[in-house]
Amino acid sequence: MATVKVFNSLKVAGKQHISPASHALQTYKEAATQEFNAGAPLAFTTGGLVAEITDPVADAEKIVGIATADASGTTSDDVVAVPALPGIVFEAVLGNVADDLYALLQEDVGKTCALRRDDTNDSWYLGANDSENDDAAPPAGGGCRVVALKDDVGTVNGKVYFVFRSTRQNAGDTALVPHVIYS
Repeated sequence: MATVKVFNSLKVAGKQHISPASHALQTYKEAATQEFNAGAPLAFTTGGLVAEITDPVADAEKIVGIATADASGTTSDDVVAVPALPGIVFEAVLGNVADDLYALLQEDVGKTCALRRDDTNDSWYLGANDSENDDAAPPAGGGCRVVALKDDVGTVNGKVYFVFRSTRQNAGDTALVPHVIYS
């Protein structure tokens, strides 16, 4: 797999809050043998614990949130995550798994993309070559929608803002925070 470039993994974008200057956080329990880094997307295991998702992301995997810290490696330790809820905007690099030279396009806004893992740098990004403008036929694992460009058009491996599509969110979590405001 090509190295996209060294960059921070996924993170919450801007100030998102229910009350001023805070954003929603949820505590889960860590699954066994986890080695994820802060910024990793998490999903429930069959035992109700959370683990880093797979790459490529399976269509059935439901994201519960983005880890705010590295895994402890200890089963059932607390894992704090920003939940993948409607209205919470995250940022990520929009890169290409085939090479590391993807330049942002204005047409990237509105695309659905798949989460991809850069194994060399232990970080996550949105796959530019795993994207589609057609909601009726999203790409495999395409659970994220680019809502804006953070970096300028033409920036190689530039950052974008994205939200998780409702088909990717863990349905059990959508009632945790009924109204989240992005500013």
